[in-house]
Amino acid sequence: MYAGNSNFVLWGNQFSYESLALPLFVVVLAMVAESATDGRRSSLTWTAPITLVLAAVTIIHHLTDYFLDLVLLALAAIPPLTFGRLRKIKVWPWALAGVAMTLLWLVVVASETLGYISPVVTEAIQQMFSTLGGESSPRAPFAPV
Repeated sequence: MYAGNSNFVLWGNQFSYESLALPLFVVVLAMVAESATDGRRSSLTWTAPITLVLAAVTIIHHLTDYFLDLVLLALAAIPPLTFGRLRKIKVWPWALAGVAMTLLWLVVVASETLGYISPVVTEAIQQMFSTLGGESSPRAPFAPV
């Protein structure tokens, strides 16, 4: 999914904060899944590591953090609809912790983030709906705008 984004070819080849946050994103998901397979008693031992990596993603890169929160919320909503092993994974505590950390970081440290990121996200969403609605044609990769 990440390889499909517009920044993959050019921006992804250099080190940036996102380059560090994306592997941590995957680590959080792996730790949450692993904590469920270890049983109730062992899942408590995962609390500190998962909390630390969640906090690291929150601090390192805001967009990766927002996406991680969305993924955790989506995974938390899925188990009631499934059966078997997936149902045993308790994601709600981590989804809520991630959202709480994000909101705390936004209020205390990074309040300027919404000012510069909201126009970009709003424009991207408007263009996506414009393309899906047939009002504009999709852009070709690597073509001038």
